[in-house]
Amino acid sequence: MNRSTPLSLALVFLAGILLRVAGAEPPEPPWSLLPQAQVTGAGVFLDQLVAGADTNAVPHTRLADAPPMGRILQLSSAQVAAALRSAAPAFAARGWSGAPATQVTRRTRALPAAEVLAALKEQLQQAAARDAGELEIRFLRPWSPTVIPDEPYTLRLDNLPPSGLSPILQLRFELTSEQESLGFWQVGLEARLTREVWVARSQLRRGDPVQEADVAREPRDTLRYRDLLPADADFTQGWVVAEPLNPGQPLLRRSLAPRVVVQRGQLLEAVFKEGGLTVSLKVEALDPGAQGQVIRVRNTTSRRELRAKVLNDQAVQIQL
Repeated sequence: MNRSTPLSLALVFLAGILLRVAGAEPPEPPWSLLPQAQVTGAGVFLDQLVAGADTNAVPHTRLADAPPMGRILQLSSAQVAAALRSAAPAFAARGWSGAPATQVTRRTRALPAAEVLAALKEQLQQAAARDAGELEIRFLRPWSPTVIPDEPYTLRLDNLPPSGLSPILQLRFELTSEQESLGFWQVGLEARLTREVWVARSQLRRGDPVQEADVAREPRDTLRYRDLLPADADFTQGWVVAEPLNPGQPLLRRSLAPRVVVQRGQLLEAVFKEGGLTVSLKVEALDPGAQGQVIRVRNTTSRRELRAKVLNDQAVQIQL
């Protein structure tokens, strides 16, 4: 055995010399087919099937479609060679060694609950919440373990809430990659949308006048309330409490009412303007009214009934 080894090396060396003298290159060593390979939805590529592909400078040539997730695509070395003759003829003469066939599967990973919630929150914030506050969501039931292809995906909501966000949501969504749909899921969510709103700073009773010192801005879950008082509410216009308010209770539109400055039966100065003409007359209020409201008044001389806008507690402007 030891005597034949130098002879074998000499023969190999001599063969190399003869090939170089004849002008022929020595044949490329065969590629070794892996017994198993994992791919993405982009397809099956040659360098994914060959052992030591980086070292052997194997080209990234697409040979076949990727198998669906959960299925196995079995390719023999003959099938790989046939696909290579069509996809990259320059490499078709390369020999093959290693496994007689390779089993190709999709590369997969687990999809954790936190990742799903983050993707759902991003979609809901953009589509429904926008700039209305900071959205928080959580699953009503534990997220079931889910396996998906290990590749980039997009989450698309299939049923946006038609009436906007609510504390309890039932959503259906789809995950898609560049090549395919990864599936549909339906989940129940509990949602909170937090922003600063007007709240009472102290106990406020019905009929009490409201000043800016009586209220404050504090963060609240706005999905628990309907018709909150707008953020730009002007408390200098004269408001009174329309329903009792406890400290910390958010103010709704119905919580306040304009303060009545004109009482029924009160005599007022009425102004009528038409172009450059201004006429003043005395009228009697037929309705109580707050500043800015339109009420009925009666001309004290002609007894004609008119409509007028309340300017203040002493004057109105006739509306035609």
